Amino acid sequence: MKTFILLLLCIGMSSIYAQQSKKVVAKPVKKTTTTISLSENTFDFGYVNENGYVSKELTIRNTGATDLYLGEIAALCVIADYNFAAIPPGKSSVIKISFSTEGKVGEQYRAVSINGNIENKEDAIIYIKGVVYPR
Repeated sequence: MKTFILLLLCIGMSSIYAQQSKKVVAKPVKKTTTTISLSENTFDFGYVNENGYVSKELTIRNTGATDLYLGEIAALCVIADYNFAAIPPGKSSVIKISFSTEGKVGEQYRAVSINGNIENKEDAIIYIKGVVYPR
């Protein structure tokens, strides 16, 4: 009887081991990155009166070998209008950057980060500067 129980125990353990050894471990997916170039990396709006928004359109070009996917483009008091569709290698898209001058009297300086699958994050910064006069 002891032999029979020991035999059943061994069969059960080998069955559990076989099931565990069949588990497939998912391999991590490598996030592909790409490179970009901007038509300009500085938006100098000069001297303006406090009166709403100042805007500029910039071109972003995918200089990498994989599709460029843009994420959030944001900074304090900045609105970015752009297309979320993938930008294929060698192609470009337009980003409209608008800065609110309301309540921002004096010298202004902002760094706007472009998020996405961009290899060099330093290439993905647009600097906004200028001076706002009170109304």
